Amino acid sequence: MAEITNSTKNKKTLMQEALQQRIEEKEKALRIARKVARETAERRDKQNVRGEKSNIRKGVPRIVLNALQGKSEKSTSKLTGVHQEKARS
Repeated sequence: MAEITNSTKNKKTLMQEALQQRIEEKEKALRIARKVARETAERRDKQNVRGEKSNIRKGVPRIVLNALQGKSEKSTSKLTGVHQEKARS
């Protein structure tokens, strides 16, 4: 009877360790996904600022600037959606 109890405890301990390891792996993957998303957002913001400054200096018409801003917002939302999906899984 004691052997059954010990083997049950051992199995339970092994299962808990395996679950803990899976949790740690998922947390690590989530940290990496968040880091990549943050770095991508920072690069995108820098690029947007550079683009705005250069277009203003070039004298690009406002209608063209608004079209470029619309494209930028659309691609940003796509990229944000991709990173959110990665963070969920």
